[in-house]
Amino acid sequence: MEQQLIQVPVEKSGRSEARPSRTAPLFIVAASVLLCCSCFILYTRYNNFPIHYHRDEPSKAEQIIRNTRNYNHPQLMLEVTEVATKWLGTPMRLQAVVEVGRGVCAAFASLAVVALALTAWRVAGWRGFVLTGLAAALCPALLVNAHSMKEETALVLGMCLTLLASRLFWDARKPVPRVLSLVFLGFSCGVAVSGKYAGLYATLAVLPLVLLARPRKWYTPTLHGLIFALALLVTVLVINHRIFQNLHTFQQSVQREVKYGTHGHGG
Repeated sequence: MEQQLIQVPVEKSGRSEARPSRTAPLFIVAASVLLCCSCFILYTRYNNFPIHYHRDEPSKAEQIIRNTRNYNHPQLMLEVTEVATKWLGTPMRLQAVVEVGRGVCAAFASLAVVALALTAWRVAGWRGFVLTGLAAALCPALLVNAHSMKEETALVLGMCLTLLASRLFWDARKPVPRVLSLVFLGFSCGVAVSGKYAGLYATLAVLPLVLLARPRKWYTPTLHGLIFALALLVTVLVINHRIFQNLHTFQQSVQREVKYGTHGHGG
């Protein structure tokens, strides 16, 4: 007897091949905007307290009013605050300028939370986004520093952007996304360096990733290094362009901050 081949119908599992939803980008953008706005509202609550609550705030406001810089820190926070005061038509009074600066720092902190949540989303999906977003948004240290006109949140923003850019670069497989993510990584490290001098550690931390990333060919480390360095350099120079107006003061301030970092800061 001839053996007849019987085709047994195979039921498709309820979990068919997972295809990325076309609406997923819209949802993640909406969730990011909602998270950012919620954090900004939280971080700007009761931020109109007197400037003398923190001894460093008056000197920072004076730099905006007099259009001068002491270069104790990189210029990201001060430059963005100056742009914000001009855009908002802020009176050049200490209290008014400080309150705008606090709002800028709150915006930095809000964007940092979103960047960290997006990094977690790339790793663990929506669960990672929600848990990380809540944990970062309610971090007591971030909540406190977001209420002061200080450079801490600028540094945190640069660090969180660096984490997000590193993950995007790691995930990129095609040439164009890889180059774009590498440019973003250089920009993010530039933001970190322009937030505080300690942001230089972000650059040192990602160098192995930039130089050793796969696929490796003989020209890959050089090409990656050049793209990263160019994006980093352009970002730092654009934000800190004022250093060329007074290089001597800038050098003295950097040396003083290095001394504080190695021997302790008096406050």
